[in-house]
Amino acid sequence: MKKLSLILAALLVGTSLIFVPAAATDAMGADLLASADVYLDFENESYANLNDQAYTVVSEGDTYFVDGRFGGAANIFSGANYLTVENLTFGADSYTITAWFQVLSYSGDPAMFGNKDWSGGKNPGIVMAYKGNSAIFNSALGARDEGSARLDVEATIPGASDEWKHLAVVVDRATNTYTVYINGQPKDGSIPEQGTGVHDDEVNGYPFNIGEDGTGIYNLGNELVINYDEFAV
Repeated sequence: MKKLSLILAALLVGTSLIFVPAAATDAMGADLLASADVYLDFENESYANLNDQAYTVVSEGDTYFVDGRFGGAANIFSGANYLTVENLTFGADSYTITAWFQVLSYSGDPAMFGNKDWSGGKNPGIVMAYKGNSAIFNSALGARDEGSARLDVEATIPGASDEWKHLAVVVDRATNTYTVYINGQPKDGSIPEQGTGVHDDEVNGYPFNIGEDGTGIYNLGNELVINYDEFAV
């Protein structure tokens, strides 16, 4: 129960629900996890999706497990493995992506997760990229707008890279706003006025990958050794 309470409190950091009683936090956090399309806790050395089975998770390469922020965690090593969430698309809907992460080594601006070709920021889709003391959330609209509406927000990452940190990306397409949280600290931005397209690559159909961009090859030239725990979409 202690583990669940801590996880739920962390997931609620980005929703302005920090100052609530513990029992209420548990209830609201449980609802949040239950409503996620994808929830990976990596317990029992498994990357299975605990929620909607329409979104199956597969490992490209062998994924190993290590001690996590809460129990077990998945280790991603660029060039060796990453996880793919099958059938997951964002369309023009609002969405939230949240996870605990621990970076052990990196070079360049490797993709932490995403569904786009990160070789170009205007390519359609989304990506979260790691740059040491900061993380960059990049999105560009889908094929209907040929990736013409690009936006980026860079959020500072405090502390040593090998410390566990909490990340949340909240995209509200109704109000055309998005927020990136690192350890509960927000960095806000606004989607451009022409932002009416989708956050997917409708032409290439890249999947949503964890530990890579949509192509699955970007990090071959950008090192990333990262552990993930409690990943939810």
